[in-house]
Amino acid sequence: MAFVIQTVVELELAPSTWTNVSVDVLDGISAQYGITGGKPTDRVASTGTLRLRLMNGAWNAAGQSGKLGQGHYSPGHAQVVQGFDIGIGIRWRQDRVVARYFFTGRIASITVVPGRYGAQETLIEAVDWMDEAATQTLSGIPTQLAQRADQILVTALASVTLQPTATDFDTGDSTFAYALDTAQDESTRLLQALAAVIMSEAGYLYLLGDGTLVFESRTARALNVTSVATFIDTMHGLTVSRSRDDLVNVMQTTVHPRRVDAAATTILWSRDIADDEEPIEMAAGAVVDTIFGAYGDPANNRARCGGTDMQAPVSGTDYHMFANADGSGANLVANLTVTPAFGSNGVRWALTNGGAGTGYITRLRCLGKGIYDRAPVMVEIQDATSVTAFGRRLTQLDMAYQDDTNAAVGFTEAMLNLYRTAGSYPRTVSVMTGPDAAVTAAILVVDVGSRITIVETVTGVSADVFVQGCAYTLEQGVMRATWTLAPADGFTSYWQLGTAGVSELDDTTVLGYG
Repeated sequence: MAFVIQTVVELELAPSTWTNVSVDVLDGISAQYGITGGKPTDRVASTGTLRLRLMNGAWNAAGQSGKLGQGHYSPGHAQVVQGFDIGIGIRWRQDRVVARYFFTGRIASITVVPGRYGAQETLIEAVDWMDEAATQTLSGIPTQLAQRADQILVTALASVTLQPTATDFDTGDSTFAYALDTAQDESTRLLQALAAVIMSEAGYLYLLGDGTLVFESRTARALNVTSVATFIDTMHGLTVSRSRDDLVNVMQTTVHPRRVDAAATTILWSRDIADDEEPIEMAAGAVVDTIFGAYGDPANNRARCGGTDMQAPVSGTDYHMFANADGSGANLVANLTVTPAFGSNGVRWALTNGGAGTGYITRLRCLGKGIYDRAPVMVEIQDATSVTAFGRRLTQLDMAYQDDTNAAVGFTEAMLNLYRTAGSYPRTVSVMTGPDAAVTAAILVVDVGSRITIVETVTGVSADVFVQGCAYTLEQGVMRATWTLAPADGFTSYWQLGTAGVSELDDTTVLGYG
């Protein structure tokens, strides 16, 4: 007899108050989250989604209790349950053996199926926290100096209103001299900035089913040698690929050493009538907070650059205000309040004219140390044997905030070790709840980042892999789990000089990276 999942769906109908609506959930729930591929550049999760249907007619829980069930899940309806709308929290878990969350997020869309004599159901689509990161604009975060990836993540998250359920961050292996200096404050999305940090570390960033945001350092998987579940001919689906497209035998990794001004005296942004630019007109009592200035390299045609050690503007030197647009007339700078918000790549100005008459700002500028990314270094390593056998199979990775060439070399060699040879790589695997207790138990413990073992007779696959992404469907009490996979090392040890058993390179060990 098939194992029946005990479904629990909860809505956050009031802040931090979760209401169980499982009795109104119709059959057929699906969710997916995590990283969508298993190649060397697949390291950051995309937005996860949950889809389900709620009973919206007289036979739902409200109708059964004597209330009017129709419209219970129709936002704006007179009988809608209080708090039900887009933006509220939603989570899906099962409780039969252990509490295992298969999705945690917020409702993104609600579609009420119309018709008094129709299906009378409400369709819900929810998204996880990665959607928040994908839509939030990075703004006002200063250039990060001598920070690890985990430290930068903490700083970036502090700027977000909606937080992930929890965080679980490794200590990063690299310390970046400068980071976020190339992220454009006015347009770069938070997820783009985080992805650049993760690629520079060569780590991983993803959500678990319970909404925990996880950061894995560059060496985390190299040191994770424990498989949490083994499947020997117990899968219901297995995608095995043996293709040249899966090979990487030439890898180009780019690092970015910076040049930084010696003193914080560089004019990184300026608006000045002396440069034939229009003055900023300020009416009496006017407040302006919409002016944004992108930092530019004065020695390179104002090409976009980063900034650090930004200086507080000095009245009469860095900003002027006069009664006339040409800079003549009464000096009104004493009436002007200037408040800059310095970001890593630009400045936002808040300006207030506290005087009784109109003034013209004829100069406004900011000074600091410019950070210039003008001489990236590309590391290229290839496996000649693989190139001869299969042709040149190139993969490129840009480590935007990494300036350590040795780190790039070590990472590139590690990736070639994983992807240089032709193999039957498991790309996805599907399992189902049922009479096999071990498979059912595995579904309840495997999540993104888990190392698992797959053995399948027909394909001859016998390999350890890491779970990159998860997809779940639940119908008639039976759950099907499909996991996207990435290869794991066949070695369980990394080279250590002079240590017996872990010093025989390419025999008992392979090169690691740090």
